[in-house]
Amino acid sequence: MEATAVPRALSLLGPSLSTAPLLPWMRMNCLRVAVGGGVRRQGGVVWAKKTRRGRDDVAEERVDTHSFARKAGESAELFPEAVLFRKKMVREDGQVSPEFADANEEKLYDFLNIQLKSDMKRSKISLLCSSVKLFFSYFFMLALLAVHLCWISEFSLKFVLLHYEVVYLIHEDRVEEVENVVSKVQVQRRNVLSTMLSAWTILLLGPGQVSLAETTGGAFREYIDTFDGYTFLYPKNWIQVRGAGADIFFRDPMVLDENMSVEISSPSSSRYTSVEDLGPPEKAAEKVLGQYLTEFMSTRLGVRRESNVLSASSKVADDGKLYYEVEVNIKSYASNNELAVMPQDRVQSLEWDRRYLSVLGVENKRLYELRLQTPEQVFMQEEEDLRRVMDSFRVIKAA
Repeated sequence: MEATAVPRALSLLGPSLSTAPLLPWMRMNCLRVAVGGGVRRQGGVVWAKKTRRGRDDVAEERVDTHSFARKAGESAELFPEAVLFRKKMVREDGQVSPEFADANEEKLYDFLNIQLKSDMKRSKISLLCSSVKLFFSYFFMLALLAVHLCWISEFSLKFVLLHYEVVYLIHEDRVEEVENVVSKVQVQRRNVLSTMLSAWTILLLGPGQVSLAETTGGAFREYIDTFDGYTFLYPKNWIQVRGAGADIFFRDPMVLDENMSVEISSPSSSRYTSVEDLGPPEKAAEKVLGQYLTEFMSTRLGVRRESNVLSASSKVADDGKLYYEVEVNIKSYASNNELAVMPQDRVQSLEWDRRYLSVLGVENKRLYELRLQTPEQVFMQEEEDLRRVMDSFRVIKAA
């Protein structure tokens, strides 16, 4: 590599990572371990610096240096790179794997490793104390919720979350290799933070006050929304899509035409007392079909839609509420050459053939509709699972 090459900086486990947002009551107390390069013509120094900032924002700094001889192929000028540390493990025989490149690497690695172990112990103690405090505060909330919330807002800054940042300067030809490692670190750290935030929310509000997805076993998960007031099962391999316009939207990642959503009427413009306000199931089915056709209206020339109601029924679920179930089929036909002069050149062909399943229920003076969309061919294969999703839909009292 040329001596004038610009070094690339890489941050691991640091604030630059895209992580879950921290709540106002969480204070970051950062411990930073940095590794930088300063190797010169005849030899070099790689330094390690540990900085800790406390509540008074006063930095305590300690610098240790270890010499490194210049390796073949490295720049003889200002060193634009530093050692890229790899994860090492101690085998049962006491040997380190993979082995250290030389004694200097072992010395520097041992120094950093000792500090990180020491910091991790302090981190575990801090998090343990916080967990104990959360445990007792949860039971205190049951006795006096309002006072508890005030106590949390006043004293929750005592909760300390430690994290580590390791900075490397690396060879430009190794950037891609390291970025692959970084992506894994980001995912691991994001998952840890998400788990901690979820645990805190459940402890603070109670399991019945939040919207969450719980594993029910087998091929389904349960989605519970206590804020809007509904719950249902959905296939475990489906993913949630945000910004789709519905209150909630899930999609099969493999079959993009297969999805489900929940639509809710506006609380200010609806005063439903029962799903029977829509009329009998057959009349409700016509309204559902008309809504689908309106949404799929196209301005393209030569587009033709065929639709029909396959079934419309009512049922009383185990919660004692009345629900309507509607199934419709819609086919779309279009021509690729609609502007052709001769009629025989404007032949329409089938674009798609879909089954639409809807479950309607009323609660909180609002109309709820669970919608399932799937290609007809897929429906034949997954009918049992899709009907289980339909049967699982329930409307509940909103929190």
